[in-house]
Amino acid sequence: MKIILFCVFLIVAFVVSSNQQLSWEGEWDDNREDAAGGTLFTCVDGNKLQGTYSRIGYVVGDINGRVVNGNWYEAGFNELRTGGFRWTLNSEDIGFSGEWWYEDTPCYKFEWDAFRLESSTDRTECGVIDLETTKSMEGHWETGTEGFGVDDLYICFDDDNNKEFAYGSYFINPVGYQGYFTGPTHHDGKSGQITVWDSRRSSESIMIMKMVGEDELHTYQWNVENVSDAEGEYQDFSNTHTLTVWTRDSASSEDQCRQYENLSLMLPWTGVWTDSRNGVGRLYTCQNEDKVQGVYSELGYIDGTVSGKNNKLKGKWFQSGKGAGTSGDFEITPDSKDAFTFSGTYTIDGVPDKVFDWDENRLDYTDYEADQCYAVTDKGFSLEGQWQFGPNAEDVMDICFDGSSNLEFSYTYFGQPGYGEGAIDLDGKAAHFDYFTSSVQGIGMFRLVNPTTMYFFNYNNPLGLTGTPWKPCTTNTEINFSFQENHDVIKLTYIAATNKQNCERNELLEDITQSIFTDSFDSSDDDDSSQRVGSPSSDDDFYSDDSSANSLLTFSTCVMFLIISLVIIF
Repeated sequence: MKIILFCVFLIVAFVVSSNQQLSWEGEWDDNREDAAGGTLFTCVDGNKLQGTYSRIGYVVGDINGRVVNGNWYEAGFNELRTGGFRWTLNSEDIGFSGEWWYEDTPCYKFEWDAFRLESSTDRTECGVIDLETTKSMEGHWETGTEGFGVDDLYICFDDDNNKEFAYGSYFINPVGYQGYFTGPTHHDGKSGQITVWDSRRSSESIMIMKMVGEDELHTYQWNVENVSDAEGEYQDFSNTHTLTVWTRDSASSEDQCRQYENLSLMLPWTGVWTDSRNGVGRLYTCQNEDKVQGVYSELGYIDGTVSGKNNKLKGKWFQSGKGAGTSGDFEITPDSKDAFTFSGTYTIDGVPDKVFDWDENRLDYTDYEADQCYAVTDKGFSLEGQWQFGPNAEDVMDICFDGSSNLEFSYTYFGQPGYGEGAIDLDGKAAHFDYFTSSVQGIGMFRLVNPTTMYFFNYNNPLGLTGTPWKPCTTNTEINFSFQENHDVIKLTYIAATNKQNCERNELLEDITQSIFTDSFDSSDDDDSSQRVGSPSSDDDFYSDDSSANSLLTFSTCVMFLIISLVIIF
């Protein structure tokens, strides 16, 4: 009898467990904020959940009863298109609630809730990746019917061992459309996030690829440049999105995969890269013919020239701050024809015997984020002059050059005076410097993007940058980009010419602020100039945790500082 009861218990437990798992299968609305507004199709195999939403993204997760934890991926070779999620099925099985996050910032969570539309699902739309097969997407694929036109798709990998990036070409019969594509791959080369250049379009489109069997491939394509352009557009058929099923035919060759690469609109040094020297920051680069400009982690900038068949980029880097360790030379080269990664070195001016490695990975193969390069103007203008710095009429900044290499400036911002000095770069169209206010000794840089517009990048860091400014977050309570309240990018508008008296009006702040922070902080670490360029050897936090950083100023210092500040203001 006990044996029978035990068997019944096992059967019931199995049925309950199965029902819980199968309840995750179905069709759900995809009406999240910024979503395309289509349908989420989910399929369940054992404890594994897979799905596709709005034909623009896909999920792979592990089921634990009413909870699923996994990863999401979205179409296009663009940054911020991968991350994690956690869903919890409600007790009525009619919906789930949960959250999602970006891969680099897991402590920033966003809501992901959905209502069930159907208990069954369309497995073709779902597109379950065959995670067990040893094959990958690489090869020659076909779709269509003999006599009516067979389409050809050729896929190759940039690195056969890691299968991290794919590229290829396709030909659509009988109309003769051609295309070239590239993008990062996942699941050992069985899925991918792809950007496409098609002979029918003047701009790129986006696609996801999923190998659902050893010899079957699904592609989901949207005719938009970026996922953000598809918001709410799922039902708008002017922005067509298509699902195509392909069958494996044979192997592919390098020549077949590159036969239409001339359709690519991108230059090798345009895009977004990691900036691992500064945590999870970004390096944005823009190429115009053989000239390249870029900004990294809103902390520094590069300017260089491309040469040779291997597209070597050689030039100068400049970083916020004044003095040693804020400029140098660099030389970097793409590690492949499609420039999925680059490697090279940089040096620091005045320290010729030290050479540092510089290796980064591409995150975006488009010019969608080109405005983040803050490319300086090629017109004959400079930073000199008076600039509107804030919303109030008195919020102005006056910038003067001292010869051909130095500048100084004074400003008022929301009634608070400031002063700075540093070095001029790029024919007076950029600069890096230290600045001082009544309470802050910071580092910053200027970029003149057109004759009447410039940007001020600032870090309110009293000790100089000695750690990882874009420190990754790892928990729900830790705030990522912890500098955010002490870091900003401000747009300024040109007013008129200025004079040296205006530029010097707040110069007393430099002596006052330096004396305050010299007394209040231990700045012995600043002597290592290599740490000013995000050296990977630095393990220090961006902000010092030393209790001396919180020590109170003496009463006499406060009084002196208050008196001089009032004199400056009035």
